[in-house]
Amino acid sequence: MYLYLLSMQKHAFLIMAHNQPTLLQTLVSQIDNEETDIYIHIDAKSNMSLPKAKYSKLFFTNRVSVLWGTSKQIEAELILFQAAYKRNYDFYHFISGSDLLIQPIYTILAFFSAHINKQFIGFSNDLEWFKYIGQNSIDRLPALQNKYNILRHGANWCSLTQQAVNILLKNKQNILSDFGGMHTADEIYKQTVLFQHRNMLQFYDSENEQNGHQRYIDWSQGGSHPKDLNYNDIKKIQESGLMFARKFSEKNLNAIKIMYNYTNRKQVQ
Repeated sequence: MYLYLLSMQKHAFLIMAHNQPTLLQTLVSQIDNEETDIYIHIDAKSNMSLPKAKYSKLFFTNRVSVLWGTSKQIEAELILFQAAYKRNYDFYHFISGSDLLIQPIYTILAFFSAHINKQFIGFSNDLEWFKYIGQNSIDRLPALQNKYNILRHGANWCSLTQQAVNILLKNKQNILSDFGGMHTADEIYKQTVLFQHRNMLQFYDSENEQNGHQRYIDWSQGGSHPKDLNYNDIKKIQESGLMFARKFSEKNLNAIKIMYNYTNRKQVQ
């Protein structure tokens, strides 16, 4: 049954990267499998070396110059979704080049295949999230509230089905015009647009953000960026039961090596 489930599903991994080629190659090597295709957007400002795969089909998309928190980040995301959508996958796993898998790839594929109709996207319950997007963006919220009725936000990293990606791409021009120019709108547009279709979409967990997107992210240090995970975080990551973790840094190569070895341990088929 396990192998049957895998053979019936198609998974695309969409990676947005701009630096740290060693980390990116480690991530690609974790994913590398005949059951997976990998799509990578490299920031146009970057001259980093490109990763290689033995088994996965590897696609490099058109490149834009990405500035964190701007509409260029939304544009790069949609480029990845559009490129993969042409080949029709059951799941589109959108991750960062600073991510690593927590589980072996076969475990991850089996997990998502067992929840084939669910959307894995996080919805934050922080009622004061708007304070972090800047006054210019706050001024635009009433118009968005009027158009979408309910505004939602959360981490931009997610695993979506063909149905959800189709909704995003059909609304591409509205997304760029409505959310373009807003600070960190990449953490607003997917949740807001997809939540409008909550009667037809099934969310894996719309109450717990981390469980909803299945990404281990440590915000304990505060600020606008998550903690760089290191050796001392390994046990908590492994015990989380989640599928992905971010963010890692090449400053902590020992943690990267441990995670790679952990996810490549011998599998029981």
